[in-house]
Amino acid sequence: MDAWTRAPCPECKKSSKFYCATCCVSVGVPENTTVPCIRLPLKVDILFQDKLKKSTAPQGKVIAPQDIAIVPFPYVDGHTLAYDPSKCVVVYPSNDALVLEELDDLASIDTLIFIDCPWQKGPAILNDSSISHLRSVKLAKPPLHSKFWRYHSSGEGCISTIEAVYLMLEEYSAACHARDIPLSSTDNVADLLYFFHMIHDVILETHKSNPNRQLERAPMSEEEKNRQRIMRSQKELGKKRKRENKEEYMKKIAEEVLNGGTWPTKKCYNCDSRGHQARECPEVCKYCKEEVHFNATCPKKCETKDQNVKFTKAL
Repeated sequence: MDAWTRAPCPECKKSSKFYCATCCVSVGVPENTTVPCIRLPLKVDILFQDKLKKSTAPQGKVIAPQDIAIVPFPYVDGHTLAYDPSKCVVVYPSNDALVLEELDDLASIDTLIFIDCPWQKGPAILNDSSISHLRSVKLAKPPLHSKFWRYHSSGEGCISTIEAVYLMLEEYSAACHARDIPLSSTDNVADLLYFFHMIHDVILETHKSNPNRQLERAPMSEEEKNRQRIMRSQKELGKKRKRENKEEYMKKIAEEVLNGGTWPTKKCYNCDSRGHQARECPEVCKYCKEEVHFNATCPKKCETKDQNVKFTKAL
C-alpha cells in the first residue's frame, strides 16, 4: 500500500489517490500491480444522491465498469429510466421486501437497483415513479457490523453501498447454484472490495502507528461509531430543547396578548429589559459602568481603540 501515490486523474486531472471518484478510474497504480477488472452476473444500477467522495459506489464502478452504473438522482434533465418489473428488483429493506431465495422467477432477474443516499431520503427515492412499481429485495443474512469507516446514526445493521452490492451478489450466486441456474459470469465478486479493504487497512494502520492517534478511536471501530452516535444524539436533543423552549415562550406571549396584554417590544441589550432600546437605556454603560450612554459609542472604548492602533512603515 505504501507504493500507491497521489497522482492526477488521467481524465479530469484532479489529484487523487487509489481512484478518482468522479471519473471512476484507478489513479497512481504502482508498477507490477494489477487492479482487478471483473464482470458481474447481474447489472447493477445505483441511484445516487450524495457526495461522491463520501460514497463507496465509485469503488465498484472502477472494478466492474461494464456492469455497474451510477445514476444521478434526481434524473438529469428529467429523463427517467424505464425498468422492467419482471427483470429488475430494488435492493431496499422495506417491510414487504423478499430475499432472493424466495423469488420464483430468479432466473429472469438481470438488474439489481441500489439506492445510495442519506437514509432519511431513501423512502422518497423508493416512491419515485421510475422504481415504485418494482419489487423490493433484502439481504437474507445482513451483517451486524460494517467495516466502513464512516459512522451511521441509524445504529447497527447498516452497511456501505459496496458491501451491500457484494453481499447481494454472493446471495444471488448461492441461490442460483441451489437451483442449478447458470451464471453469466463466474468472476470473483469479492474483488469489488479491492479498494474498500485497501483504504480500510490504511486508516487502521495510521491509528496503530501514529502516536498522536488512538487505536480505539479508529473510525471503523464500533466504540468510535457509538461515541459519534451519542454526540449526534446529544446535539439533536439540544436543538429539540431549544425549539421547545422557543415554542413555549411564544405560546406564553400569545396567551398574555389574548388576555389583554401587549406584544413585547424590542429588547434592550444593555439591561436586558423591554420597553426601550439600548441607545435609550437609562442604566449605566455596560462598558465603563460609570455614565449613562450607549455602550457602542462609549468614549473610553474609543480611547482604548486609539491606544491599540499599530502603525506600520510602508516600504
